Amino acid sequence: MITTDNDKEIPLGDKFNKVSYEQTYQALQQNGIQNIVDDINQQIANEQKYMKKSLACGTTQAKAGCHVTQRYQYTALRTLPANEIFPQLVAGFMLANQNPLVVGVNIVGAEDDRYTLEQYQQQMEMFAFLHKKFPNVKISIHAGELKPGLVPPKYLNNHIAGAVNIAQANRIGHGVDIPYENNAKQTIKTMADQKIAVEINLSSNAEILGVEGKQHPFMYYLKHNVPVVLSTDDEGILRTDLTREYQRAVETYHLSYPTLKNLARNSITYSFLDGDSLWANASTLTPVAACKGDKIGIKTPSTTCKNFLDKNPKAKLQWHLEHQFGQFEQQYN
Repeated sequence: MITTDNDKEIPLGDKFNKVSYEQTYQALQQNGIQNIVDDINQQIANEQKYMKKSLACGTTQAKAGCHVTQRYQYTALRTLPANEIFPQLVAGFMLANQNPLVVGVNIVGAEDDRYTLEQYQQQMEMFAFLHKKFPNVKISIHAGELKPGLVPPKYLNNHIAGAVNIAQANRIGHGVDIPYENNAKQTIKTMADQKIAVEINLSSNAEILGVEGKQHPFMYYLKHNVPVVLSTDDEGILRTDLTREYQRAVETYHLSYPTLKNLARNSITYSFLDGDSLWANASTLTPVAACKGDKIGIKTPSTTCKNFLDKNPKAKLQWHLEHQFGQFEQQYN
C-alpha cells in the first residue's frame, strides 16, 4: 500500500472543484493530473530499480527477496475535505489503469474522523463514479473499523454496505461493525454471493478498537461463507506479522487445519494479482479445465496446465502454494 506525494494532488481540489464529479474530472484531466500520475509512475520505477539493485536481482548473488511477488495498491487519505479527496482518487484510478504493478485503489485513515463520518456517503459515490470510468481497476476499502461508543450509533449502520453496494468494492478491510449495520444479513449475503473478501486484522482490532474474541465477527463471516483473509494492518506499529495473526486465530477460535489452508488460499485467490485464478470454483476447489486432469500442485504439470499457469501469474502462485502444502503435509504422513 503506497501513499504518494499527494501534496501535488490535493491542491488541485481547491483549484478545480466544480459542481459535479464529471466536470471536476474533466477539469483535472485538462490541468495536469496526468503529469502527477507520470511522476508517481517514475517514483515506482525508481523504487523498483533500487530494490533490485539492493537485492542483486538478476545476478548470481541474488537474494531471496528477488523471488517475492510484489504489487502496489494506491491509497487516498479520507480525513480531508471531499474536494481534496477526489483528485487523489482520480490520480489513483488513472495510475492503476496505466501501471500493471499498481493493482488497486484504497482509501485509508481514521474511520471515526469527523471528515470520514460526515462525508462517507460522498466518498463512496466518488468510488462509484470512478469505477464507471475505470471498470477494470480493483477497489479495496477500509470499512467498518468502528464499534459502539467510538462513534454515535447512527454512524454504525451503513459503512460496510456503502463500500459493497455503492463503491462496488472487491474487498473490504476490517468489517468489525457488521453486527450493528442496517440490513447486515443482506450485506453478508451479497459479500458471500459476489465473493467480496473481508481482510481480518485481529491484533489491530484488539489493540485499537478493543474488539476481540467472541466480540469479533471473524467467525460470523466464516460461518456465512464470506471469503476471509488474514491481514496484519500496521505491522510495524503493532509489532506483529502474518504468522502471529494465524497463531492468534488458531488459539482464539480453535481453527482446523483445512480452515487454515483455505485462509491461506484466499490470500491469493482474492488478491488483485493479474491473471485468472487456478480455481473455476474456489469454494469446492474445482480447478480450471486446463488443469483438471492434473494432481494440483505437482512439480511438473501437464503441458496444457503449464501453458495456462505461465499465462496467469495468480494461478501460478496458487499452484506453488498447493505444492508447498503438499511438501509440508508429507512430513506428517
